[in-house]
Amino acid sequence: MAIQGTVNGATIAPTFVPELNMPVASARSFFGNHSATVFMAAGKFDAEIIPVTAKMAVLNRDTNEVTYRDVTATKDVKIRF
Repeated sequence: MAIQGTVNGATIAPTFVPELNMPVASARSFFGNHSATVFMAAGKFDAEIIPVTAKMAVLNRDTNEVTYRDVTATKDVKIRF
């Protein structure tokens, strides 16, 4: 049975100790985020972003009427991973 072989293979497969432990990974993540934030504030990524226009739905909460308007994003507002 194929499932049996898969289970046995997973049971006897060697386990590897991760090269990064949690404190090291957390520090790398923090400093990476910090660097990206500093670069964004300095405008280092501005040349990489092109303006993108899209339609945005706007809901009037009193009447539940939905209208649409064009919006243009000209820069990224946060770091995305």
